[in-house]
This record gives sequence, C-alpha cells and structure tokens, in this order.
Amino acid sequence: MRRDFPVVVSLALLLLLVPGMILPHPSPLSAVSIHSSLSVDGPPVIISEFYPCGVNYDEYIVLWNRGSEDVILSCWTLSDGEGVLLFTTLVHILAGDEVHISSNYDSYFDAFGVPPEITVQGWNTNDLVTVSGSFRLADIGDSLVLRSPEGGVVDSVCYGDSGIPEGWFGSPMPALRQGEIAKRVLMGGIPVDSDVSTDWMSFREYRYGYTEHNSISDMIPAGGITAFASPDCSLEVVLEAVQSAKTTIRVCAYELYSAPFCEALACISKSGVDVRVLVDLNPAGGICDEEIDCLSFLSTSGCSVLGIYGNLDDDIVRHIGPLHPKYMVIDEVSILVMSENFVPDGIPEDPVHGNRGWGVWIESELLAGCLAHVFDDDARRSRDDVIAWTTTGWFDSDAGAFEPPRPVYLSGALRPYRSTQACTVRLHVSPDASIQSPFLVPLLESSRRIMFEQFQSDICWNTRWSSEATTNPLLTAIIDALRNGGQSRGILDSSWFNLDRNNATVAGLSCIAVSEDLDGSFLLMDERSPITILHNKGLILDDRTAVISSNNWVYSSFARNRELAAIVDSEEMASYFADAFDMDWFPDEIPPIAIAGADIDAREGDVVTLDASESSDDRAIVLIWWDLNGDGSADSYGPRTDFAVTAPGEHLVTVHVEDTWGNDASDTMIVRVPGSGDDLAVTITTPCARPPTWVLPLALIPLVLVLRRLSIRKLNLGKGGS
Repeated sequence: MRRDFPVVVSLALLLLLVPGMILPHPSPLSAVSIHSSLSVDGPPVIISEFYPCGVNYDEYIVLWNRGSEDVILSCWTLSDGEGVLLFTTLVHILAGDEVHISSNYDSYFDAFGVPPEITVQGWNTNDLVTVSGSFRLADIGDSLVLRSPEGGVVDSVCYGDSGIPEGWFGSPMPALRQGEIAKRVLMGGIPVDSDVSTDWMSFREYRYGYTEHNSISDMIPAGGITAFASPDCSLEVVLEAVQSAKTTIRVCAYELYSAPFCEALACISKSGVDVRVLVDLNPAGGICDEEIDCLSFLSTSGCSVLGIYGNLDDDIVRHIGPLHPKYMVIDEVSILVMSENFVPDGIPEDPVHGNRGWGVWIESELLAGCLAHVFDDDARRSRDDVIAWTTTGWFDSDAGAFEPPRPVYLSGALRPYRSTQACTVRLHVSPDASIQSPFLVPLLESSRRIMFEQFQSDICWNTRWSSEATTNPLLTAIIDALRNGGQSRGILDSSWFNLDRNNATVAGLSCIAVSEDLDGSFLLMDERSPITILHNKGLILDDRTAVISSNNWVYSSFARNRELAAIVDSEEMASYFADAFDMDWFPDEIPPIAIAGADIDAREGDVVTLDASESSDDRAIVLIWWDLNGDGSADSYGPRTDFAVTAPGEHLVTVHVEDTWGNDASDTMIVRVPGSGDDLAVTITTPCARPPTWVLPLALIPLVLVLRRLSIRKLNLGKGGS
C-alpha cells in the first residue's frame, strides 16, 4: 500500500518552494560565486593536493607551479608544525607542472600506476629533501605551510583539529576520512587560492588512487547507434553485441548473473576472444549464489574475471565507491551502455516482465578506446582493491556449464531501433565528470522540455562537506527550468524499498508545480504495469537529447561511485526513448483485438487447425488461450491449435487474448460438421510447430504468471542504489 510522503520532508519542500532559498551549510559551490573573478595573481607555487590519512604510511603532497616560469625549490621548506622538509637545488618545477612528493614509492605507484616525481621514503632525508623534526600529517588535524627561502609564507592549508597557520583565514577545513585526499578546487583550470576552507571543498570525493577521466564526445555516422529497451529487447541486443566480437570484450557491471549472457561470454571466449570482466565484489546485500556460479563458470571457461573489493578494516582503500556502471567494450570499435545490470531482471528472457531500462549500442573507435582505458585503469592489477575472482573464497572450480538459453516466445512492445542519421554522443564518467556539481545540472537548467525516469531520488542530499542537508541540485534544476517556462514529466519507481524517498520527491515536485502553476507532472510507476521495477535512470531533453545512464539521483552516484552516462544528441533516438517513456506514463487501457478466424466447414473425423494469429494489440500480447468445449476454462494455449470433431453439429469455439497490462478480449468461431447427433466428443491436440514469437509456451505460463504477481527477485539496495 502506498503511503503519503513523510512529514520530515516538509522543511525541504518549503525551501524548494521559495526561489533562491537553500539550507545553510558550508557549500563547496559557494566558492564558485565568491571567487568567480580569480586570476593567477599570487604565489607561483601552491599546495594543490595532499593525502594525510594513509593506511599504509603512504602520505603524499603535491606542489603546483601555476606561474609562467620554472621554479627551483632550493631552500624552500614545507612544514607541518612538528617537522620540516627542506628542498635542495635538485628540485625544480616546470611552469604549469606539478611535483608529487610521496613517503611510500611502492604504494603510490600501485595506486596511480605512475611513480611520484619525488620519494621521501618514510619522510626520511635523501638527496632531494632534508627532513628535520617529526614530519607526518596527523589524522585528526594538521597544517601545511610552504615557505620561500627568505622565510615568507607562500601558501598554507589546515584541516580538522588544527591551529590556524600563518596565511590562512577562518576555520580549518573539515578533517579528512582515512583514505581520502584533499584536492584544491579548480575554476576554468585555475586553482582557487583564497586561503579559506572552501578552496578545498570540491563536490566530488577523491580517494587514494582516484582517476580523472575527461568527458569525451564523437560524431557517430548514420546507422552507428542501436537503441533498445528492457525488458522488451535488451537480451537480444546484448547477445548480438557479444556475438559480434572478434578479438576482445570488456564487461563492467555492478552485478552479473544472467545465465544466457554468461553462456554467450563463455562460448565467445572458447572461440579465442579475450573476455575480461570487472564486477563489484561488495554489492549491497552481498554476492548471491547465482553470481558465484556465473563468475566461477566464466573463470573456468577462460575469461579473466576481476573484482573491486576491500575495506579499510583490511587496510585497503577502494579508489572508487560502488562500481556501478553497466557497459561493454567490443573489439575497441563499439560500446554498449545500459541502465541495467547483467542480471535476469535487467536483460530478461521474458521480454514483457522485467526491469524497465534503456540502452544504446554505439559504433565508435574513439569512444570505445576511451572507455577501454577507463576499464583498464579501474581493473589495473597493481591496485590493492582489484583482485582476481579465482583468488577469492567464493570461487568454485566445479561450476558447470549452464543450460542453453530457453527459447523466448514473447515479444515486447519495443523493438531495437537503428539510427538513420548522424549524431553526437558524449560519455560522462562519474565521479570524474562532477567536480563541482552533478554533470546533469547544466543540461537540466538549459532544457525547456524534460522527461525522466528514475529508480532512486533523494529530495535532500548530505554532501561530503555539509553539516546540514541540502536540496537535491537535480530537483532544483528541474524546478528552475519550470519557473523559466519549461515543461517536465517524471516517473519514479514505486517498489517498496524506494517508496518513501521517491514518494517524497514526487510529492515535493508536484506541490511546487501546483502551487506555482508550473507545467510539471510527476508520478510513481503504475503498479498495474507489467514492469517489475522501474530501474531506469534516463532522460529526454527538448525532444532531441537522450541520456542513458547508471546514475541514480542520490549524492553518492555523482560524487563517489563509478558510473557511466551516454548523452546522445539525436532527435530520432530521443523519439525512440520518448515512445518508451509514454508506454510507462500512460496506462494501457485499450484491450487487444481477438480474432478467432473464419468459421470452418469440416467433415466428421477431420482434424482442423484453429488460427488466432491475426489477433493484435496496441502494445503486446502476453497470452492466448482457447475454450474448445464451452466450459469457460482453457483447453489449449497459443495462437494455433488442432481440434478433432468426432460428432456432427455446430461447435462454438472461443479464443481469449490478454495484453501485458491484463486487458483481455475474446472472439468466437464455429466449426460446422454436417450430419446430426446429440452428443459431441471433442479431442484436443496441440501442434508441434513452434508458435509465433509473441506467444508463451504452455509449460512456462504458470511460472510467468506467478513471477508477475510475486516479483520474486534479488533486490539491489544500499547507498549507491542499483
């Protein structure tokens, strides 16, 4: 049963109602407005980054020369108040370059894949740096002061429980958590340097071994994109993409345990294709037995299976939060990007009952090469948080092959669509793409017409630096677009585990739209829909841009998690996904058209074939059954059935047709047999021929109906969503 949105969100709704009002907190975005006119005036060398809370005695500090000339650091010092690093004449920084100074060469190299420019192992004196006192950054708080040879303060920073050093203004920045890196905010490539805490308060979070992948775009020629939707046709396209591989396949997923998908990967691996799989080994709820079997089977089939794993209790820093994207790179010539995991509900064999999601298969060597680099960087074996599946306690060397995929007899309402026009595609990798705010915010703010589907949305976010909650900036951007004369429709998942948060979002947006007479309508997924879970995270903007993404509308999805979004600037792609959106927005209240076929004249003893294949529906037919003896019960399933009459007379036969939303219709026909007789003996047989693609086989009908009603499945819960 659905409940009203919680009272606790009333404050947030009130704040959303008042234009320009925000919750009080030390926002990193405040630095954007305060320092919008920054220049490079000031000291040429600054502290741009530091890692104070290492788990393996692996602190490091970065100095950046933002000037136009090289700087020799001879006799410059860097102090934490208890110890001092004195640089020799051998240390210099090129103009516009950085110098990374690490206390643990091996750890730094493993984490970042490149060596530091300077190693001061254990913060002990060497040829480049003389160390005096006890130099080590304290976890609970400390300061760093960079001084010129004359003793003047060039730059300073402090955090946590620390005194205020010379050259710093206001309170220290908040203490960093273990494994977390402090990195200076950039504006237009220029470092913010006002010597206050907001200089260091980026929206995205930085962890040891973090990445900085730039967003990338490419022009895709006509025919270079295939759009598809789940559950309708996702498995079909995914398997086709796998089978197209000639040399390599890289698969990245939060969860992976679709049997047909695993079987396809194993087969292509045995044919000589290099199959590499990277999954999250700490999914919310843990790894299920089905995934253990799948990953073990892939490993024994010659696939390379790696996982992101570990926690601080084991002195392992994950370089990202949840590994949450869902993509493939095929031969470094094409990519497949989805909102869905490679699991039975995400790419279901049943193309009617499953998760709602969107996907695109894109042919582009540029995008494929860049995404392959992202994969290889995340899967680099030198990282402490990357492990081989075969080395885990879950690996089962006896995992056997799966049964061949069962034939699918249903067809969804949506078919794959191949582009006919050239268009541009951009890839955004999170959290890298959301340095100062979620990358979607400017897209939403600049749009006049917004349609979206979302699995999870929080109305308030607790960001890394906030002591109080702040309004979800994505929702603020939608409201701003409406206030500027735009229009928006949005659907959110109505599953029980999302009900409170999503109901609050729907209620909040709807309240503002109604009270201000804005053109916005928002609702939860209709419970009558055949869709199991609205797992999508997609948008359509201005009828010309489609966003296919793994980003839930929660803070961690943009600031912490590894995610992937493909932004397709194409009216025809946007139209395809708009049609998919409308199928979820508008309930299907139109019954199918049942056509039992023409009346049949037959002789006594004949076996006639009854044919209802001309029946149709505006979306998709899910069930056809026949009542052959007038008792109101099903005697046969499928569009065709054979029926033998052993007595003369007029035999009334009824066909019943049901669509995906439960609407039904019926039609009757007559089998006329000359002669007379009071008793009618009917023998029912079913044909051996395979029925058309949209008809469910008799053996699977009870199972599908049960699954449809009970929705028994593994749920992806937790901070990162699913």
